[in-house]
Parts: sequence; structure tokens; C-alpha cells
Amino acid sequence: MLANLQVELPRTLEAAWAAALKLDAAGPWAVTDVASASEADHSSLLRYTAALVSNGYAEVVGERPSRSPVVPGVVTLHRLLRRPPAAPRFGRDGRLLKTTGQQQMWNAMRALASFTALELAMSASTDEVAVSPAAAKDYVRRLITAGYLKVIRPARGGTPAQVRLLPSRNTGPSAPQIMRTKFVWDPNIKKVAGASSPAEEVRS
Repeated sequence: MLANLQVELPRTLEAAWAAALKLDAAGPWAVTDVASASEADHSSLLRYTAALVSNGYAEVVGERPSRSPVVPGVVTLHRLLRRPPAAPRFGRDGRLLKTTGQQQMWNAMRALASFTALELAMSASTDEVAVSPAAAKDYVRRLITAGYLKVIRPARGGTPAQVRLLPSRNTGPSAPQIMRTKFVWDPNIKKVAGASSPAEEVRS
């Protein structure tokens, strides 16, 4: 049963970034504000915010008295300089990680009216991260099974299948992630589709 799934899924980062985007639209924010809005760990958010600043995604704009009983005294205020819809990801050393192929494919799916796996691979590839036709075909197949994509023209002979993203499953900017046990985790709606067993994200 999916309800019994015991696995640490990559959802806290997305919730924290969504909270930061919302808070930033209203003005300067502190890490304590993001922690309260997302229920993310404060110490982890301090490291993440430091990485945002060092990589040019945010800047320090001032200070204010803390509003959190957990963090007394004065807190640092930030503003975002860059606002990508999907959360930037950083390594343990604070360096920006490359966008995954899955994220690039999801971005392309949301922009294309319809596509084949080959068209998706071509649209999603960048100079830094190339998406192979095989990776695109597998991702398309997984998202068809999970109910995100609709086949609008079945494959026939040498003609590949044409598919499109269902508007009702365009759930947000973060790519549904194929886990190592091949189920789909959607960080936008925090739901799992597929088999239930321990898993980790496949970074392809």
C-alpha cells in the first residue's frame, strides 16, 4: 500500500522554495519566516539560503528583530535576485547542481503542445545536459503509466507515438521524479504514483 511507504522523499526543498517565492513577493524575508511557512528544518534552511546568496539567487538586504521564539535576537533579511519556478539545488559544498534531464524534459513538456520522445529529447537538451532519446522514451513511458501524458497518436510502423501533457496533470514547475523502484513522485502535489517500496531519486 502507498500509505505504508517508508522513504524520505525530496519534498522539503520544494516547499521551502515555494515559501520563499511567496514571502519574497511581499518583501524582505528571514530564514525563520521560510521555516515557519514550510516546516523545513531551520539549520538546513540556513545552509540553503547561504548557497542561494553565494550563487547569486538571493542577497542580504538588512536585519530585524526575530519573530521566532526558537531564534532570539536579530535575524538577517533577504530578497531573491532570481526566481526560477523550480527550486535551485546545491551540492554539499554549496555549488549549484546542474538541472536534471527529468527537469528539462518536464519544462519542455509544459511548453510543447504535443511531442514524440525524440522531439522531447531534442527540445529538452542543452549544452550542459544532453537528454538522450532513450531517456526521453523511458520518461514518457513512465508518465503515461502514471497518468500525466495522453497518447494522441499511437505508434505505427516506423512512426513514433505522439503524446501530450494533460492539463489536469500540469501540477507545477518541479518535474515528477522517477525513483529507483520506478514509481513517480510529484513534488508539486506531494503524491506518489506507482509501486510502493524503498526508493531514491534517479537523477537522469
